[in-house]
Amino acid sequence: MEAPAVLRILTEQVSSVSAHVENLIQRIRSGAQRTDKGLSFLQLKNQMLSMYLSDMVYVILRKVSGNTLKDESAILRLVEIRTVLEKMRPVNQKLRYQIDKLVKTALTGSLGEDLSPSEA
Repeated sequence: MEAPAVLRILTEQVSSVSAHVENLIQRIRSGAQRTDKGLSFLQLKNQMLSMYLSDMVYVILRKVSGNTLKDESAILRLVEIRTVLEKMRPVNQKLRYQIDKLVKTALTGSLGEDLSPSEA
């Protein structure tokens, strides 16, 4: 694949991700995406991933545009967010069973069969 074709695909993908992030932000701000009754750990993780994605899109856009990343604060934020997400991983693993059970209950509407830890 030639460089212009790869650049065109990358630009389209960056635009698509940017649109998804903007849509999510608008839904949260307008109240369409409720976050007030969620688990605080999951809210934090969601916010961190959203910020990470936003900064990543910005960095990719700067690179695609031919700009330098020297002294770019987005790079420092990406490192900080990645560090926090890595430190959250053990807690996430411990909560996986409960989260999967809650999601199954929400989807099926019943408290039926329990998930065994091997299914989680």
